[in-house]
Amino acid sequence: MSSLNQMLETLRHFEDNIVNMTPEEIKVLLGDVKGKVDNTYDIITRMQSEEVRLKEAAKELTDRARNMKNSVARLKDYCIFAMKSDGTSELQGKNFDMKLSQRTTPTVKDLNITPDMYLELNEIQDGLVRREYSFDKKAMKDLAKSKPELMDEYIFSKASDSLSFRAHKELK
Repeated sequence: MSSLNQMLETLRHFEDNIVNMTPEEIKVLLGDVKGKVDNTYDIITRMQSEEVRLKEAAKELTDRARNMKNSVARLKDYCIFAMKSDGTSELQGKNFDMKLSQRTTPTVKDLNITPDMYLELNEIQDGLVRREYSFDKKAMKDLAKSKPELMDEYIFSKASDSLSFRAHKELK
């Protein structure tokens, strides 16, 4: 198998598996390297340039995804700002309704955890406070849902605006 095209076709077929192949296995696949120096060099440089191209494409896609995410956030911020400016909390469109609401998220307060607090909270739910005296924030949020009376002492609520869309019944 001496032609460059044949070698490239063989490598494309085994592209995903060649990474795990030993030099002996590659030799069985491609044959002896004698007389194939130029072809081997061409294959290596093509693969290296493809690697660079794929890295650049991945970076471009990552940048595009980040830009798209930021654009969506800006558009939502615009809608929230416009609805607040107009003093409206709901708008109806031809196919969708847009509603402005507030979403509250429980956030654990930054407290200096004392041994007494550690014992008290872990008595309520084991593992709520870790031994190094830090909160398990997920467990604290769950606790806030099940025991809202503890909200004032250990947890505060942070409100943020959210935007939701709902399809009209005839579109469902």
